[in-house]
Amino acid sequence: MDSTSLSYSLFNYISVGVCIINKEYRVQFWNEYMEAYTGYSSNEIINKPLYEFFPAFENEKYHDLIDNVFIGWPPVMLSSRLHSPFFVFKKQENKDRFQDLTIVPIQITGSESYNAIITVTDVTDITRKLEEQNTLYRQAQEEIRIRKQIQKKLRESEKNLKELILTKDKFFSIIAHDLINPFNALLGLSNILITGCEEKDYEKIEECSNLINMSTESVYALLINLLDWSRLQLGKFQLRPERFKVEESIDNIISQLISSADGKEITINKYIQPSLTIFADKNMFSTIIRNLLSNAIKFSFRKGKIEIKALAVDKDMIVAISDTGTGIIKDDIKNLFKIDSNISSTGTEKERGTGLGLILCKEFIDQHKGRIWVESEIGKGSNFYFSIPINKSL
Repeated sequence: MDSTSLSYSLFNYISVGVCIINKEYRVQFWNEYMEAYTGYSSNEIINKPLYEFFPAFENEKYHDLIDNVFIGWPPVMLSSRLHSPFFVFKKQENKDRFQDLTIVPIQITGSESYNAIITVTDVTDITRKLEEQNTLYRQAQEEIRIRKQIQKKLRESEKNLKELILTKDKFFSIIAHDLINPFNALLGLSNILITGCEEKDYEKIEECSNLINMSTESVYALLINLLDWSRLQLGKFQLRPERFKVEESIDNIISQLISSADGKEITINKYIQPSLTIFADKNMFSTIIRNLLSNAIKFSFRKGKIEIKALAVDKDMIVAISDTGTGIIKDDIKNLFKIDSNISSTGTEKERGTGLGLILCKEFIDQHKGRIWVESEIGKGSNFYFSIPINKSL
């Protein structure tokens, strides 16, 4: 046995496959691992072209890589996880195994030429374990995703339940106090009115009549808001958008509230962009204007001024309702539109309110994909703004 054959025989004692080929791809050495791995003995394959047994080596794209090894270029690495299997097996049970190939130049003793030594490492077990780990990882990711979805739905359900409870509490609070108290006052005033009629005290009759009118308007406005709000909570308040003239709608609301303003000698001025139209729910828009204007009248001092402005800005319409009234405490502004807040105060002439009107405004504006905000200063008044898209975007 020559020194080359002796050195090659050492490859029989390692746990990877070793195959040596010359530049004609004829097999020069085939170790025992390759015999057991492929099912082809050394006697069957030595001095025969490798591609006769393993056709993958006929592929031109691999020739270009392997041929460079025969001129001493750097090693080539190939994997059957990325390419078709290179070494196929006689035994059917081994057909799905994965291999990594490393092909390096080995100089022929006494020559400047090179053969190529191919080492074959079976990576089937590692590959399958990695695949199992990847499968487990994907399953874990999916379970996490599902769990997060469930947690999100639970949080949403918890939030909805909390809002439902708050809505119920607010509703019964209004029924128990804000709706009953005005009727108690009306009953008392009606008795005084009867007495005044019997005594023909016309001054007392006029005073009671004015108070009854004010209380009736307050209760009516409250009932309208309560009805709209309850319909909204039940999902029965459907958005019905239409094209309408903004100034006509605002004028209609002003005419409804002018008696309340006149009662406090309040001047209402309006500045509406000419021919301004909007595609929105007309009833909801009217409710928003009525509530904001009612609040402005309620919290304005006698002989005060209120301004209503509306103009188009880009794709939105912005409405501003300003008063010269009491103003709002800074800490209260952020809670004005929250159902869980209990911000309700009397007007400059002891007019009562529930805070429900502003909550309703916010919900109606949200329905139109708009927003509402407030600027206020104690003793100087408040500016309520809201914006909603001018054209169809609902």
